[in-house]
Amino acid sequence: MLRQLEPVTLNEEQIVQVFPLVRSVVPDLELVAWQAFARRYTDDDSAGGIIGIRDERGYFHGVFGCRVRPGLSGGSTLEVNWATAMELLDRTGPAPVLIEAIEATAMRLNCAEVVVHLKPEQRRLRRWFEGVGHSVQAVVLGRSVEGRPS
Repeated sequence: MLRQLEPVTLNEEQIVQVFPLVRSVVPDLELVAWQAFARRYTDDDSAGGIIGIRDERGYFHGVFGCRVRPGLSGGSTLEVNWATAMELLDRTGPAPVLIEAIEATAMRLNCAEVVVHLKPEQRRLRRWFEGVGHSVQAVVLGRSVEGRPS
């Protein structure tokens, strides 16, 4: 039987349900920190939010967080700051639905473009995005402030 996957804007209870998926992207994240972050992220769904990819049984197979930002080239940009899709049972299910949900969210929020941030190890998900026309437009570098030289 094929799963029916659908995107849903997450409520507070569902935020806890997707925590294991989010930890696949940020392994050291604690539940309390996730809940505090998610509350701030979901305050105004007209500016973005957290969207999960759920099956008919209520299990989540993907999740992403997005915000609308002003775009340099005019119009607004939907910035997807993190995304993950678990493809444990079938390698073609959650990723395409996640990408379609991102595109639909951008259209609903009148965004002219989409920018997606992925971790370097998310190669499979990156290939899905590239397969539908996304391309590398920037390189993002990061570092913990704790380790900064004095």
